[in-house]
Amino acid sequence: MDLSFMDAGMGQAFARRFIFYFILCFLILWNDRDRIKIIWNAMIKKISMKRKFPIFLYLLLPLFAIILEILPGIPYVVYYYITNPERISESFKIIQNLF
Repeated sequence: MDLSFMDAGMGQAFARRFIFYFILCFLILWNDRDRIKIIWNAMIKKISMKRKFPIFLYLLLPLFAIILEILPGIPYVVYYYITNPERISESFKIIQNLF
């Protein structure tokens, strides 16, 4: 929850309720701490540090992240190029002059 859009009174009320809910969650977890320890230990024992995929696939992840960031903007660029071709060509000339 973003507190920046709330006025002071709402922000303080939300912070108080959040603290109360946080304490309630802690008490619920504390009450079931024995079961949580069993679950935690079962999860930790099943963790394997062996990689399931080749290393080059892991190295491609940043590239795919960049592609996923750029991909949604392509239709906007095409639309802008169709509606304002003179401004796009001016932008390309400016970029060419930089290099």
